[in-house]
Amino acid sequence: MNKINSSDLWLVLDIGTTELKGALMNSEGVIQEESSRPNQTYTPSSGFEEQEAENWWEKACEILSELGSGKNIGAIGLTGQMQNLVLLDEYGDLLQPVILYSDQRAVEEAQELSDLDNSLQIQQQTGNEQGPSSVLCKLMWLKKNSPEAYEKSSNIMLGAADFISARLTGKFCTDTTTASTTGLMHLTERQWLDSEVLQNLGISDCKPKLPLLVSGGSEIGPLLSEKATRLGLKNGIPVFLGPGDAGANTIGSGCGNPGKAYAYCGTSGWVAFSEKKPANPNSGVITLSHPNPGFFIQVAPLMTAGGNFDWFKDLMEYSSHEELINNALAAPLSKLLYLPYLKGERSPFIDPLARGALIGLESESDRKYIGRAVLEGVCLAFRHCLMALCEEMPQQLILTGGTSRSQNFCQLFSDVLQAEIVLLKEQQNIGLRGVLASCGLLTKKTDQDDKQDKFLPNNNLDHHYNKKYAAFQQAYPRLEPIYSMLSDIPN
Repeated sequence: MNKINSSDLWLVLDIGTTELKGALMNSEGVIQEESSRPNQTYTPSSGFEEQEAENWWEKACEILSELGSGKNIGAIGLTGQMQNLVLLDEYGDLLQPVILYSDQRAVEEAQELSDLDNSLQIQQQTGNEQGPSSVLCKLMWLKKNSPEAYEKSSNIMLGAADFISARLTGKFCTDTTTASTTGLMHLTERQWLDSEVLQNLGISDCKPKLPLLVSGGSEIGPLLSEKATRLGLKNGIPVFLGPGDAGANTIGSGCGNPGKAYAYCGTSGWVAFSEKKPANPNSGVITLSHPNPGFFIQVAPLMTAGGNFDWFKDLMEYSSHEELINNALAAPLSKLLYLPYLKGERSPFIDPLARGALIGLESESDRKYIGRAVLEGVCLAFRHCLMALCEEMPQQLILTGGTSRSQNFCQLFSDVLQAEIVLLKEQQNIGLRGVLASCGLLTKKTDQDDKQDKFLPNNNLDHHYNKKYAAFQQAYPRLEPIYSMLSDIPN
């Protein structure tokens, strides 16, 4: 195996929901070159969200080869979307499309689990309430609805980076941060649930198929020779499995130790910080395993964040997200309220039946007014999640993710949350830096010098957004029974 020197360059890859992003980085986290490829999600039925893992692999190879071929690469580091369900046969071939974290097909199984006598025990051991997005429930669904694929599977992978690392090294592993999203891992013991617990769910036979648990940032093994040849890389380059995307972003944003919080607003979103103890699983907050066994990551996730912008942009045929945002924020303040639950919600409540809603439409409500309501609705959802996570609104919040590229959106985010918003230098790459840091190979830490821009809330808007937030808090509980009624109407 090759020895890693501080002068070596790293190939770091993030397999995200909407794109695969790779970078050639030095040990200070400075990007020398970068490349990306789009990722595509399929919705074959209502509530279904799938991707093709073979597509991940082909595009990952393109990026790794483009950035690393013929160069002095010291190692490869990986992160990516978590809470996936990837089934492989005995030869490592895919048995079906990937079931994504946002997939909500296992509604009945989630209810079955909730009705079991040991449901509280499962919640206590996993540290989280298990809803339809849980891999635990999806395995129950799979065994019932696709028994042939379930029985034929020899390896079950749980994250995009797990699958790519397995292809590169032949080793089947997952990091504990990713594993803690699935409902299959005992949170504090950092081990898979006992077979007896899984037996009560009818899926104990899945346990031998689960990957080896490792801490995020662990070295998995050397790059296989045939893969090195395909990629134009040296034989034996070590491959590291970083924490899943939420863990990589937590560390890369400088929030890997208790004391600071950040928000991620991409296709999905979350608010998170590191803590010494798990959150109350009944609080609407999810607790993830931290790469450091002494800490936990407390997360309040949004099922759809910037994905609302994608929907509205396409619907109104805007040429870009920036055009959407600038046009929407040219509209004056209004009473129009938007609920951003296009694919259900995970925090501060779990409801796969919840959907987007516009409340307060008037004849004057043109696309500018509606666009502003959509942007505000996403910000209000972040405020709702943040208040589930913290007793008091933090004075300062780091904002990351693709939507933070817009200065105007960052100012709106600050106004709605009534908090100082901070951007980091090269914030779009903090997940990649988090991979290096988790592997102990980032020599320059995120600190005050990395802070790039600050956005202060407009105090003149406090009254307006306090009133609007109060209405936002009341809207979902009032609509919940209607969502349930709508779900019974056949498509």
